[in-house]
Amino acid sequence: MKVALIQAPGWGVSNPPLGLALLAAVLTKKGHSVEIFDVNREFYKRIRTAGRKMWNVENFQKWEDKSAVQKMVQRYSRFLERIACGITESGAGAAGFSVNSSSLLFSLELASRIRKKKAGIKIILGGYLCTRKRAPDSFLKTGDVDAVITGEGEKSFPDFLDYLKGKKKPGQLTGVIFRDKGRIADTGDRAGVCNMDRLPDPDFSIFPERLYGDTPFLPVVSSRGCIFNCVNCYLLPPWKDYRSMSGRRIFFMLRNLAEKTGIRRFFFYDPLINGNTDILANFCERMIRHCFLSGGKTGSALPDITWSATVVPHPELSEELLLKMKLAGCRYLYMGVVSGSQRVLDRLGRRFLIEDAERIIRDAFNAGIFMNVSFRVGFPSEEKEDFAKTLRFIKINRRYIRSISVPPPFDIPFRTHLAEHPGDFSIREPLHQTLWKTENGRNTYSDRLIRHERLCRFAAESGIRGAAEELARFLNSK
Repeated sequence: MKVALIQAPGWGVSNPPLGLALLAAVLTKKGHSVEIFDVNREFYKRIRTAGRKMWNVENFQKWEDKSAVQKMVQRYSRFLERIACGITESGAGAAGFSVNSSSLLFSLELASRIRKKKAGIKIILGGYLCTRKRAPDSFLKTGDVDAVITGEGEKSFPDFLDYLKGKKKPGQLTGVIFRDKGRIADTGDRAGVCNMDRLPDPDFSIFPERLYGDTPFLPVVSSRGCIFNCVNCYLLPPWKDYRSMSGRRIFFMLRNLAEKTGIRRFFFYDPLINGNTDILANFCERMIRHCFLSGGKTGSALPDITWSATVVPHPELSEELLLKMKLAGCRYLYMGVVSGSQRVLDRLGRRFLIEDAERIIRDAFNAGIFMNVSFRVGFPSEEKEDFAKTLRFIKINRRYIRSISVPPPFDIPFRTHLAEHPGDFSIREPLHQTLWKTENGRNTYSDRLIRHERLCRFAAESGIRGAAEELARFLNSK
């Protein structure tokens, strides 16, 4: 069967959507024909520079605003019609959307247009947003969606395609909710991929070169889940337990992609690359040996493959391992410290000690790895004293913090522990995702904005790279 895989806006535009690249590889291996429709990137390239601010990280919540999205739909209706025609005329028997909170409204709009043009095409949703907590059967009630993959799609999606072709019966399916003869059939949950080594390399060759011919790096993923249990994390429902590829598999994935695409820079989109430090060390050792075999000398010549990733401040991320990561091609690390207050971190569920975060920042600096450290103000239990500790942490470590990022103040993502148990954190109800306030009135949206600006100014005055840009971004968003 021919399948159209679709990424609607909003989503990142710097490189091809990793989820679609991986699913395309899975479906191709199963004998299906796949065509990618990266509507998000097409839309971005079409819009004038001023309108592209919608794709800035600080503006991503605007994609969830129905009135704002509807204005864009009306303004670019002709463009959306052309996209819908391209999908229906491609010969695809099924259209799969990768859905997250920022792309949901546009995905449903496109699904409706596709349905009107070709009633027979099966429309399937999957992705982060399609979890049990989101009540995925509600998507089916729109009349434009035929099925929702409720977990990881590498097995459930191909199985549902087999059902559409008559090769499987409804009783043989798991991990999908679908409309069947006028009723909604729920096949239950499916376990995630246990052996990550069995996943194929993502297929980036299927993306049009006109959209990504200038991409500076490729996204990859080597694990799923997290070793932490943060109360504001939206990744826990879809991914649950932490699982990782072996060091050998990670090495060959990067080598294979470098050989196929000619691109030798990669970014790991894992929530964390150091969930299993033994695996990370094994991967690094293989990369270092590859450098020797390629003619480079460790310490005097860069490996021909370089990579970047996200880490968490875990005590097993030692000075020795960071040096090994540097020799293995690691050039950039992103680490979310969030707060300089141990009390806030404990309440948040980030199981690390402030002392470990300080030590890792300094070890990464000494190893020659560029590290961006992230802080975020306004967690529900944060008091003035906690915020002062964050400023003090930055002051003490400013020499070693190469770059800083300050996401918007704490919001409360739906379908997270924080949103489902607001009383445990003294959050006043009714709950608002952004404008929430605490029962004691000491943590309001205006308080959080003031702290956010103070932190950005403090970091900028400390001379930390990126802080001035964060401050300008914040002031321009007012």
